[in-house]
Amino acid sequence: DTIISATQQVALTNGSQIVSIDFDGDTIKSTRNNNNFTLDSVLIGKKLIRPTYITHAYNFSDFAKTSYIKNYSSAGVDTNGNNLSEYLELNFTITVKNTSNYEVQAEIYDQYNNFVKNLSASDTLVTGNRVISVRVNGSDIYASKIDGPYVLSVAKLLGNSNVIDKQFNAHTIANLTYSDFERPPLPDLKV
Repeated sequence: DTIISATQQVALTNGSQIVSIDFDGDTIKSTRNNNNFTLDSVLIGKKLIRPTYITHAYNFSDFAKTSYIKNYSSAGVDTNGNNLSEYLELNFTITVKNTSNYEVQAEIYDQYNNFVKNLSASDTLVTGNRVISVRVNGSDIYASKIDGPYVLSVAKLLGNSNVIDKQFNAHTIANLTYSDFERPPLPDLKV
């Protein structure tokens, strides 16, 4: 369901001609498509053509020239065994193309678009599949009083302070509500 587009400016003459339109690797990476692409429309001047052309199957990762977020996982972490999670741990699996300093940034919302929490973490990563883990304080989620399921509405990967990958509604954190997390400490009461 992702749409990408490209423009190529050429001078046309009478007769049949071949015009190539190229999509760069990071544009294809942004689709996260591991299947066929459908050529939906071609615009030549003011003439719109709707061809019925489907490409061979392609894997977006074959085109990625820069690092990208490959996968997500999440879980509540109960460190003291009281059945309330002190942390929400999110793991971002990164396919690292170049050794560098990377940062992940994400926003947690509920399914009705109510804001819960921002998160970020950074690390120096070497090439290969690497994981950046972020622990969100469970009492912060409890204090929001917003029920799950929670959604990473936007997740960004930054390399040397530049956004190199971005996904929307990339991961759903299911089976957790605010009441599953540790309560914030109560203020001291002085009489």
